[in-house]
Amino acid sequence: MAFLGEYTLIDELGQGGYATVYKVRHNKLGYVRAICVLNAIIAHGESDPIYQKFLDECRLLLRLGNGNHPNIVHIYQPLLKEQRAVVEMDYVDGKDLFHYLMQQRSFVPVKDVLRLLMEIGGALAYC
Repeated sequence: MAFLGEYTLIDELGQGGYATVYKVRHNKLGYVRAICVLNAIIAHGESDPIYQKFLDECRLLLRLGNGNHPNIVHIYQPLLKEQRAVVEMDYVDGKDLFHYLMQQRSFVPVKDVLRLLMEIGGALAYC
């Protein structure tokens, strides 16, 4: 992806039907962030309905306080670069819930279940 020229790609964090998320380092400033890139090509510029939906989701995160809750990611300026919708966000070191559960060899310890429920429930209540 040529538009990632201002970043050094460190890792692919995840991919879904809607977007791919990468761990990157900014070349000039050295900070590490995550970059979410829509899988769809934005063929009609900023008026493209797919890009507008992407911006709506970014606006929603901004309305939720953009990082004022510890379990809601902080995003930065969404951009359209080379027909791709991109948003930079804080990189959170750790595993997603799916990979955490897959790593468990047996039942998840009760204390971990309670912690996860509190964190997820807290974010949902905040929303």
